[in-house]
Amino acid sequence: MDSVKQIIKKLEQRFPRGDYYLVRLSRSDEMDAAFKRLLAVVDSNANHSANNKLKPGELSDIGWKLGWAPADVPGIFLNERVELEIADALAVKDGEIEALPGQVEIARQLLARLNLSALAQQNSYHLSKGEAKLVWFLCQWVKAPDYLFISDLITYLSPNRVEDILNFLTTHQDNLTNPGTVVIGAADAAQIESIQSLTKNICWKIEPEWSPL
Repeated sequence: MDSVKQIIKKLEQRFPRGDYYLVRLSRSDEMDAAFKRLLAVVDSNANHSANNKLKPGELSDIGWKLGWAPADVPGIFLNERVELEIADALAVKDGEIEALPGQVEIARQLLARLNLSALAQQNSYHLSKGEAKLVWFLCQWVKAPDYLFISDLITYLSPNRVEDILNFLTTHQDNLTNPGTVVIGAADAAQIESIQSLTKNICWKIEPEWSPL
């Protein structure tokens, strides 16, 4: 298993920073499967450092450097309100023990940018699969990772919601954090064409296949 630095180096060679990439997947779950294996191995080695493959601190390193928004959210949310989920992610990024009022306000702004203001006060536990996917995406995005991977943009989302995410990703606002490099998986040529048609202001780089991390 490569170290975190080696993984990032491979990504930089495959996906030079600062661009937008569309990757053709042979299966819709191909990217998700790769990240699940990666995080499972990192977690295992972090807890058993005697294996001498990864140091304990590298679990958090990979978590901050790589953002991952899967088709199915791989966990549950812990806060009673959606806005607090995002604010807590901001707090952790900023080294705070708990979310501050300013971070809650930023969370509300981000929800508004994604046309999700109606979810701000909603209980996180009762989100639909599509809503949970959008909230998870925002929690990953606020980390400002070196790379943000979205494995299957279309699953559980309406065409309008897909367009909302694409507009969010490609419209930069200086007062809010942006990830450096965005990589989106697409199951077929039709999905690639659809994403390109919705973001004509962006020159997407097309990768013909996904290679494991």
